[in-house]
Amino acid sequence: METEMNEQEKTQLAEAPASLNFYAVTAKGFNLQITLRDLDEYSLMERFAKMATWLEEHRVSPKAVGQQPAATYKGAPIGPDNLPPSPFGNGSPPAPMGAPAPVPAPGAAPAAKGGTFQAVKMEVTPKTDGKAELKFYAAGHRYPDLTSTQSIDRLLQYLAHTGDAWTVQHLSVANTFDISYAVTFEFSEKLNSAGKPYKNLVDVEAA
Repeated sequence: METEMNEQEKTQLAEAPASLNFYAVTAKGFNLQITLRDLDEYSLMERFAKMATWLEEHRVSPKAVGQQPAATYKGAPIGPDNLPPSPFGNGSPPAPMGAPAPVPAPGAAPAAKGGTFQAVKMEVTPKTDGKAELKFYAAGHRYPDLTSTQSIDRLLQYLAHTGDAWTVQHLSVANTFDISYAVTFEFSEKLNSAGKPYKNLVDVEAA
């Protein structure tokens, strides 16, 4: 099956204009979560048709939604007493490199499109239907500077840009991590109760 894409397609796929994901199980019992992305829905379905043929040839069977196994670590469900290792190799967040991104002063008028701030703490709250909520805090802030609730798969795409080993298990249990990330956002057209625009997550990178 063909998997090669040119550089333009790779760039366009960064935002995944069309995507789908499903669960499957191999003949030997391995559980898989597979995500496909393409430039439009028609190309995506052609890619899916080829993938379905390949899966049948290799004895990989589809798995109905709701039958996915719960996230586990060391053979037991993830919980407060059974957490996966830190995504940071030595258990500590990476040290900031260079000057931190400027944090807008309280009450300052927001930029027209968005901005970037340096987050030092990230709270994880798992949600239903394979989603999770991430809250990012700048230094000294009591309330989150940005909250994003999306599918775990999509959130892992953002966190992959940090260079740290984030996994599904890390986003499947409530936890708080000390980080040093530059969080980029754009302002939404929707306003909160205070009349200020919500912030949409755009990217997360090592600071």
